[in-house]
Amino acid sequence: MAENNTEEIQEEKAEVKPEKVKEELTSKQKNKKFWLEVVDLLRGAAFSFIVMCVFSSLIIVFMTYTDEFAVQLLAVVGGEAFVIGSLVVFGRSNGAEAYKVSVSNEVKRKAGIADEKVLLRTGEYAPWKGFVIGLISSVPFIIMQTIDCFGDFDIIDFLISYACGWASAPFDLIGNIPDPYYFFMVLLPVAVSGGFYIYGKSWERKRQQKIKRAEDDRRKGKKKHYYEENDYGNKKNGRK
Repeated sequence: MAENNTEEIQEEKAEVKPEKVKEELTSKQKNKKFWLEVVDLLRGAAFSFIVMCVFSSLIIVFMTYTDEFAVQLLAVVGGEAFVIGSLVVFGRSNGAEAYKVSVSNEVKRKAGIADEKVLLRTGEYAPWKGFVIGLISSVPFIIMQTIDCFGDFDIIDFLISYACGWASAPFDLIGNIPDPYYFFMVLLPVAVSGGFYIYGKSWERKRQQKIKRAEDDRRKGKKKHYYEENDYGNKKNGRK
């Protein structure tokens, strides 16, 4: 009994030890982890920002093309719909990709692969990352709108309209809206990107589970076929 208890204690210590090592990062590693995570978040926000700029320009072009309110309203509604659609696509893609990285890194850690990115857990899924990516894509608008609140600058107005029309166009269409209220539009990319980042993980996990089930069913089918082909107790061999 004493020997069994000693073995159990040693096994528990062996199980706990990797967890302690995983958390113990040097200051240099923590610093590198921080910047690697920043780069990963910037990469995730880059495509969203570019697409938002493109649709912003289209919104402003169609809004300034005519003075008819119906056409301007259609331009704003259509442009915002495309912006939201792009945030949905990129948000889900970022969440799915981060989940795949998490699964892959976990397999490598269990296999004892001492890769630095695997050790630092960079690029892996975390629910807050989707919201931060949405916020990062809004940073140019936040900066320019803050400047615009403290003065009237033509170049800033131009940049806000053509680069961040997704945020300014709805309020410009209504008219006579104080500048600070424009900041409420930041909630759009933050909420959509964050929500669909989380959904992306769920979607990718279900997709991987379906693939695994299909592979398991195929293996079971092959195994069943093998035993049926090699059933020496069937009627073909003259036995019942």
